[in-house]
Amino acid sequence: MFRLILFLMSLIITPSIMANNSATMKKERNLISQGNERYAEGNYKEAVESYRKALTVNPLSLPAEFNLASALINLPDKDYDKKNAKPIDEATSLFKQLAGSNNKNIVSKSLFNLGHISYNNKDYASSIDFYKKVLRIEPNNDKARTYLRMAQLKQNENKKDKQQDKEQKKEEKKDQEQNKDQNQDNNQQQNNQQQKNDETSDSQENINDANAERILKSIENKEQETLMRIHQRNKDAQRTDKKASGRYIEKPW
Repeated sequence: MFRLILFLMSLIITPSIMANNSATMKKERNLISQGNERYAEGNYKEAVESYRKALTVNPLSLPAEFNLASALINLPDKDYDKKNAKPIDEATSLFKQLAGSNNKNIVSKSLFNLGHISYNNKDYASSIDFYKKVLRIEPNNDKARTYLRMAQLKQNENKKDKQQDKEQKKEEKKDQEQNKDQNQDNNQQQNNQQQKNDETSDSQENINDANAERILKSIENKEQETLMRIHQRNKDAQRTDKKASGRYIEKPW
């Protein structure tokens, strides 16, 4: 009798649980559909709200979680409902979680979006890795192959740019060292010339100090000789004048 009661209770409970699950699934689908409509309209803020409500109804809903991450990628920072954070960061976190799920379609799409996020952040090495993972799951995914090639080309360009920058910095450093050496040489030459000038100046001062008395004596002697010559010239002129005064002077007509 006891077993019979349990069996009857199970018959009563089971339809109720199925009814509840059916209602939950319907509400989840309606909220996801509503979010998809807002997403298609470009109203990402309301789309995010709808997907969040769907996850409230069913926290394990992979479609709601994936669509939420996709909407967050497009959501402007100003419309994000979390302070001091960015929607792209939450989207990245959600895609990484989804990449570990058992749904290959969800995994492939999540890896593809992670590749795009890394590409836009110019993290080409990571984007290459994500696109390769997509191709391991879907070898015929032409979009993933195209973006993989683009990321590889960008990575090569960056390597060339970095190498050119490295060589340019090396040349600039070499030029700076050469200019530094040249300036040092110029400074050394100036110092040597200044030292020579100082030595010459000191030598001249020493010569002047040593010969000052001799030079002064020589000047005095020359002045004395000049005075004596002038004095002798004056005497000769006086004698000439005396002789001239004793001569016959012819009277004029």
